[in-house]
Amino acid sequence: DRLQAEGRVRLLHLGLGSDTLGVVSLDTYRDKVLSGVSGTPQEGTVRRFLERAVAATPELSFEQRTLRELGFGDGDVT
Repeated sequence: DRLQAEGRVRLLHLGLGSDTLGVVSLDTYRDKVLSGVSGTPQEGTVRRFLERAVAATPELSFEQRTLRELGFGDGDVT
Protein backbone atom coordinates (compact mmCIF):
# COMPACT_ATOMS: atom_id res chain seq x y z
CA ASP A 1 0.00 0.00 0.00
CA ARG A 2 2.81 2.41 0.85
CA LEU A 3 4.58 1.97 -2.50
CA GLN A 4 1.30 2.40 -4.33
CA ALA A 5 0.44 5.53 -2.32
CA GLU A 6 3.89 6.93 -3.11
CA GLY A 7 3.24 6.36 -6.82
CA ARG A 8 6.06 3.86 -7.23
CA VAL A 9 3.98 0.80 -8.14
CA ARG A 10 0.64 0.09 -9.76
CA LEU A 11 -1.72 -2.86 -9.56
CA LEU A 12 -2.91 -4.23 -12.89
CA HIS A 13 -5.70 -6.66 -13.72
CA LEU A 14 -4.08 -9.62 -15.45
CA GLY A 15 -7.23 -10.79 -17.21
CA LEU A 16 -7.32 -14.12 -15.38
CA GLY A 17 -10.20 -13.15 -13.13
CA SER A 18 -11.39 -10.04 -11.36
CA ASP A 19 -9.22 -10.74 -8.33
CA THR A 20 -6.01 -11.64 -10.21
CA LEU A 21 -3.65 -8.69 -9.99
CA GLY A 22 -0.02 -8.00 -10.81
CA VAL A 23 2.24 -5.47 -9.15
CA VAL A 24 4.51 -3.47 -11.46
CA SER A 25 6.98 -0.64 -11.04
CA LEU A 26 5.41 2.50 -12.50
CA ASP A 27 8.69 3.45 -14.20
CA THR A 28 9.10 0.01 -15.76
CA TYR A 29 5.46 -0.02 -16.85
CA ARG A 30 5.74 3.44 -18.43
CA ASP A 31 8.95 2.50 -20.27
CA LYS A 32 7.49 -0.76 -21.59
CA VAL A 33 4.25 0.84 -22.76
CA LEU A 34 6.07 3.70 -24.49
CA SER A 35 8.46 1.32 -26.24
CA GLY A 36 5.44 -0.58 -27.56
CA VAL A 37 3.91 2.51 -29.19
CA SER A 38 7.11 4.31 -30.18
CA GLY A 39 6.79 5.78 -33.66
CA THR A 40 3.08 5.04 -33.97
CA PRO A 41 0.26 7.57 -34.36
CA GLN A 42 -0.93 6.59 -30.85
CA GLU A 43 2.34 7.51 -29.13
CA GLY A 44 1.24 11.04 -28.18
CA THR A 45 -2.10 9.91 -26.78
CA VAL A 46 -0.52 7.06 -24.83
CA ARG A 47 2.18 9.35 -23.42
CA ARG A 48 -0.49 11.87 -22.39
CA PHE A 49 -2.56 9.10 -20.76
CA LEU A 50 0.44 7.83 -18.80
CA GLU A 51 1.26 11.35 -17.60
CA ARG A 52 -2.25 12.57 -16.82
CA ALA A 53 -4.10 9.46 -15.72
CA VAL A 54 -1.77 6.64 -14.73
CA ALA A 55 0.79 8.77 -12.89
CA ALA A 56 -1.89 10.86 -11.20
CA THR A 57 -4.03 8.14 -9.63
CA PRO A 58 -3.57 4.60 -8.33
CA GLU A 59 -6.93 3.49 -9.77
CA LEU A 60 -7.11 0.17 -11.63
CA SER A 61 -9.59 1.44 -14.19
CA PHE A 62 -11.05 4.74 -15.31
CA GLU A 63 -14.66 5.70 -15.86
CA GLN A 64 -15.61 7.61 -18.99
CA ARG A 65 -16.40 10.71 -16.93
CA THR A 66 -12.95 10.66 -15.35
CA LEU A 67 -11.27 10.28 -18.73
CA ARG A 68 -13.20 13.28 -20.05
CA GLU A 69 -12.17 15.31 -17.00
CA LEU A 70 -8.56 14.42 -17.79
CA GLY A 71 -9.00 15.68 -21.36
CA PHE A 72 -9.57 12.43 -23.24
CA GLY A 73 -12.38 12.10 -25.76
CA ASP A 74 -13.99 9.11 -27.46
CA GLY A 75 -11.44 9.19 -30.27
CA ASP A 76 -8.62 8.82 -27.78
CA VAL A 77 -9.88 5.62 -26.19
CA THR A 78 -11.54 3.70 -29.02
